[in-house]
Amino acid sequence: MSLDSALRGRSRDLIERAQARLQALQAADRRRGRRGMTLLEVMIVIAIILMLMGTLAFGLTGMYESARADNARLMITKIDQKVKVYQLRKKKLPDSMEELYRGEDAPIDPWGNPFLFRKGGKKGYDIVSMGRDGKDGGAGPDEDIKLSEFTD
Repeated sequence: MSLDSALRGRSRDLIERAQARLQALQAADRRRGRRGMTLLEVMIVIAIILMLMGTLAFGLTGMYESARADNARLMITKIDQKVKVYQLRKKKLPDSMEELYRGEDAPIDPWGNPFLFRKGGKKGYDIVSMGRDGKDGGAGPDEDIKLSEFTD
């Protein structure tokens, strides 16, 4: 065997090994590529996440309005205590919120509307928040919150 043929055999052997290694790397790249996510799969995941966020936001909005109504009830209870103190000191009911809070800023409800003081009813008076819409009556978050409806 001549040197020339030995070199050719060795070269052929190296070329075959290089080709085999290249094919192995290409196969690994193809397998790695299949493990990734397609654009469609990514879009579906994003859509699911957005739907979950929308559901959560809707639930939180309801909780926020409920918390505002609870806050209004608490504020009405505090005003009721102030009316009782006024009644003990003056031996009469105030005629209005302005008279009750003379020299002070009268409180406003969580929606930015003034509380109303009305004479009449079982206790002789009622304290009212007009709700979110600021108008008499309403339903849901627009419903009026009255002292006479949540106390004895």
